[in-house]
Amino acid sequence: MTPFNPQNVPILLRSPNFGDHPVILEGETSGDRPVEGLWSAWTFAWRNYQAREPRFLRRFKFLVRTLWLAPWSLKWYQELARVPEATLNPQPREFLSRLCQVHRPYYDVRLNVRERLLLLVSNRRCLNARFQRSVLRRLERGEHLLLATLNGKAAGYQVVLSFGQSPREGSMMLTLKNERGLIVRASLTLSQDVNGMSLLIGCVQSIDDQPKEQLKQVTKDLEGIQPRLLLVQAIRLFAHQIGVARLEGVATKHHPYSSGRYHRRRLLKVRFEPLWELVGGCVNLQGNFDLPLHKSAKSIAEVASSKRAQWRRQQVIYAALQSAVSATMSGLQQGSYK
Repeated sequence: MTPFNPQNVPILLRSPNFGDHPVILEGETSGDRPVEGLWSAWTFAWRNYQAREPRFLRRFKFLVRTLWLAPWSLKWYQELARVPEATLNPQPREFLSRLCQVHRPYYDVRLNVRERLLLLVSNRRCLNARFQRSVLRRLERGEHLLLATLNGKAAGYQVVLSFGQSPREGSMMLTLKNERGLIVRASLTLSQDVNGMSLLIGCVQSIDDQPKEQLKQVTKDLEGIQPRLLLVQAIRLFAHQIGVARLEGVATKHHPYSSGRYHRRRLLKVRFEPLWELVGGCVNLQGNFDLPLHKSAKSIAEVASSKRAQWRRQQVIYAALQSAVSATMSGLQQGSYK
């Protein structure tokens, strides 16, 4: 396997520019409202942090991290300050996690603070370019957007898009759920370089308290489709709708929770390689996995005769997912990307 080399990082993470949009220059006025400078960005961040975090020690740590990483912290706060405060997520934990993303490992533990900043900003710029502003405001407030509703043999299932609750793994979250709650989730990040837009998958795993027997029951109810494979297909359809040119899954050893600071807490409870290989992924130069953008097609002749009836029912579920995601996404995007 090729060792990590900064020159192998996508151009996005090595370049200070995103196409024609320079990264957060002081006084830049793209977005919802102008920010007058880095001091205004710091005022925005500190005011909102104090309002949501009453503990002195947490405030002190935030201040120290901001000062230690000042050039990148202030630029990240400046980017966040473009969103009108009335639309910010009212949940303290969600907003504070977003504010501190630049301070902590994000997506790939090898990224330094500058590369994290560029990736985080690129994600926001891609979202602004692809989605209607009203849709982004709903997501900023913590609302969930229903992308698809599916029917199993005994229950209904939903595929839902939201802004992430796993701030180290990704900024967006796609989840599969039923009336009992969440079943499996994926953390996603968009990035842009000269080769087009990429969708980075920082995690695909079941919810921590999900019993294995319940996952088996869901698989049975979905005609033998594993929930994680159904969610990967939903990710592919989502990526296709917004014009993604490349799909990447993080390797387990590069996941943010593989960092030494998290070993004792054992936050990483799953290996991603088996899933990436199952869906046709292969290791790329950065040591992560390039994943195919489309599900490999299998003809009915390749299916055992005893399994063909179930295979047809699976195709009905996949077709329903594709139709629902396509219809929903066409109403959420900017006109030029529908």
